[in-house]
Amino acid sequence: MFSLLLRVTILTVVISIAESHRHVAYSHDESLPTFRGNWMSNLSDSTYLHKLSLAGTHDSMAFYGGFTTQTQSIPLMDQLVGGIRVLDIRCRHYEDSFPIHHGFIFQKTYFGTVLKTIVEFLDKYPSEMIMMRFRDEYEEGKNTKTFWEIYDEYVAPYKAKYLWTPTTNRPTLGEVRGKIVLLDDYTRYNASTTSTLASPYGLYYGNKNDFSIQDEYEILTNFELGKKWKFVKDQLILANSTGGEKFFINYLSASSVPTAVFPFFVASGHMTEGTSSDRLYTGFTDPVGKSMFPDFPRLHCVFGICMYYFEGTNILTWEFIQKEKPRFVGIIYSDFPGDGLIEAVNSLNFQ
Repeated sequence: MFSLLLRVTILTVVISIAESHRHVAYSHDESLPTFRGNWMSNLSDSTYLHKLSLAGTHDSMAFYGGFTTQTQSIPLMDQLVGGIRVLDIRCRHYEDSFPIHHGFIFQKTYFGTVLKTIVEFLDKYPSEMIMMRFRDEYEEGKNTKTFWEIYDEYVAPYKAKYLWTPTTNRPTLGEVRGKIVLLDDYTRYNASTTSTLASPYGLYYGNKNDFSIQDEYEILTNFELGKKWKFVKDQLILANSTGGEKFFINYLSASSVPTAVFPFFVASGHMTEGTSSDRLYTGFTDPVGKSMFPDFPRLHCVFGICMYYFEGTNILTWEFIQKEKPRFVGIIYSDFPGDGLIEAVNSLNFQ
């Protein structure tokens, strides 16, 4: 037994811990290869939004700030043309304007540019709709106007034609085609609120009567990637088991600035951000690796003892859809989504 363990230990040292890995669910490229600009045209107008499975981007405009802050590499218009239908837009309330931020990092654009891009897309593809989580980010300051006063100024040129006016908390696709459906995450959820339309601007993000949200966004070490995946997986199972009784939202994203757990790593399991980068080795083999990371890949097996590599939430979610064949997963927010992940999620609407 000792001899076998010694050979496995030597093999672990000799074999490169690098494991080249390119997967359709993760992309750090700047474009998506597949056109999906009008994919919703094939859905019935009577389809309820909360019963749709939709691919979305977490911190949709976070292109700057380095490893700790960047969550996307594909420009907004390309995200939309590539099939993304749910956005996560975060505005700093500063100097009576809305600069886009991720934490304290200014993302070199403003809310007006985001709106203009979405409207250009909807003009070209009126069969589509865009859901947009909308919230404040970082510290506010130097303002003479309230948050919603500034919002009203930004949307004034577009409101009549492009902003959905809430009439129900269960809209159908036919009611919102060609429009932006705002998920109001600025007006904080109050459990005592009894109104079915808690926000006059759109759907009240966080209303537990209408939303089930998994957003465990912080993991302290790389080894907690397995724990994050468990949260994601449990939400996938829950969404499918209910058949879409409310809006199910599932964030594949997580990070930690103090301990250098990067968004690209959580999404991909990679050593570096590249689309074809090497997987990161966990440092564990059987049997400990199997108990710690049951869904992570087992590679370089010798005499039944294997090395365990990290796997990203994007890839694990794609694999879950392929293997379990759920009928519904809800809204999937991800960092650096690949073409295959977008296709896997959106295609569930056509089963």
